[in-house]
Amino acid sequence: NSVRTTFVSSKGKQALTDYRPLQTFTYEGEPFSLVAVKPLTGRTHQIRAHMAHIGHALVGDRKYEAKKCVKVSWCNRLFLHSYFIRASNAEGETFESIADIPDELVQVISLLNHGESNDLPSLLEPLTLNFYN
Repeated sequence: NSVRTTFVSSKGKQALTDYRPLQTFTYEGEPFSLVAVKPLTGRTHQIRAHMAHIGHALVGDRKYEAKKCVKVSWCNRLFLHSYFIRASNAEGETFESIADIPDELVQVISLLNHGESNDLPSLLEPLTLNFYN
């Protein structure tokens, strides 16, 4: 079993990622952000590598977590979710799908939001119309 590490390098293949902060939080004195991310290319671990490279590693990412990133016990998984996906099949037909945010990630958002409920559908819905097109 070999471990493959992906990182940002000027000698590497080009990879582009667009991202937009949706909401910011402060929890136990540390800043966190809920971010929409759109990979424009398809490299291995692209989102994880790019976010860590700019100093904003994903919560729960033990592979790319920046050294300064706070280890958290309140999120027991990688905080990464594919909310919206669009792909084309071999015939060129477009397929789109939306997957609700899993309950365990909704609970993390609520915790970061100090127990306040968050209207995630209204926060995420405009993304499918604007950001991902």
